[in-house]
Order: sequence, then C-alpha cells, then structure tokens
Amino acid sequence: MPTTRACVRAHLGAFEFRCVGDGEARALPTGTDPPADRYQNWIFDASANEWRMDVMLASGDADTWVFRRDKSIRAPRATMIESRDGIPFLKPHGTLLYKAKRAEAKDQSDFAACAPLLDDADRAWLIDTLGRLHPGHAWLAALRNR
Repeated sequence: MPTTRACVRAHLGAFEFRCVGDGEARALPTGTDPPADRYQNWIFDASANEWRMDVMLASGDADTWVFRRDKSIRAPRATMIESRDGIPFLKPHGTLLYKAKRAEAKDQSDFAACAPLLDDADRAWLIDTLGRLHPGHAWLAALRNR
C-alpha cells in the first residue's frame, strides 16, 4: 500500500515539488517521495511559471493527529483536519498553534482573523495546548477574554 507521501506525489504528479527545510527549497525529482523528515512541500507549475500550493504533510495516523514539534500533543484527527472539495487541511486552532512559535506580523494578523471564529471546544484546546507549550504567550489572554 502506498504511503500518504507517495499518494500526494502521485496525485500532483503534473507539478514540480520543492521539499522545504533548513532554509532551502530543494527540487524533488519526479518519482521520488519527499523525505520522511520533511513535512513541507512547495508545488510549482512550470507551464504557468507559478507556485500553486504549499502542502504540509501531517504526522500521526488515520485516527490521531500528532503535533510534529512535540509528539506528546495529540488529538483525534477528526477534530484537527477538515476537508473541502476533497482537499484536507489543518483547522485554524491547529494552524495557530504552529504560528504561535514565532508570532510574527503575518501570524498576528492570522490570529486576529481566526481567533474570533473558533468554537468553544477549539478555543479551549488551543488555550490548553498553547499554555503547555508557551506559558505566558500573549495570545492566551486574548483567547480567554473572548
């Protein structure tokens, strides 16, 4: 049975893959799966000379999502991954957890846009998890005051 990485590569085979890590985006030859220790892939459409998407491969299995920066943080995949038009993506509370590490201007903007839209369960999860990873983070107060 092919791995998720192989399935993603096969599905997007018409495009060029760049495997991202260590500050570089390295070309990934056709027919080659992304390395197991790389999660981010930029997808380039050479015929249009445009970047098409940023594909993040999530850790875990069919039932469990695992935060790759701290494997002790786990959640049911159904609470972390949503799908639209058959395309899965990490829900906002999971994305904000990744963005909290740096909290640069673009991350602050994403937080301001997304935090008010979180439902009670997702907000509670983010408060708990962010509190464990980054106690005293500025976003905690904002999340608690909503």
